[in-house]
Amino acid sequence: MEKNYYVEIISTIIAMFIALILIFLAGVISGLALKWIFGGLVVDGLNLIFNTTRFSADKIPIICGTLAVIGSFFH
Repeated sequence: MEKNYYVEIISTIIAMFIALILIFLAGVISGLALKWIFGGLVVDGLNLIFNTTRFSADKIPIICGTLAVIGSFFH
């Protein structure tokens, strides 16, 4: 019976990692769509809000993916 518990624990951990990867990929895909449609406006807005010039349109998908993973912990 102990082997079944180990299999369940390991499969649960693997499922959690797969879920996080899928959430990140969904965020990256939505970030790509945001970049293609409103990329310049989003970058200009972020640079204006944070008073910097470090944001570029190439970073939007990674930022969206990261925010999707962080947001999934609060859902």
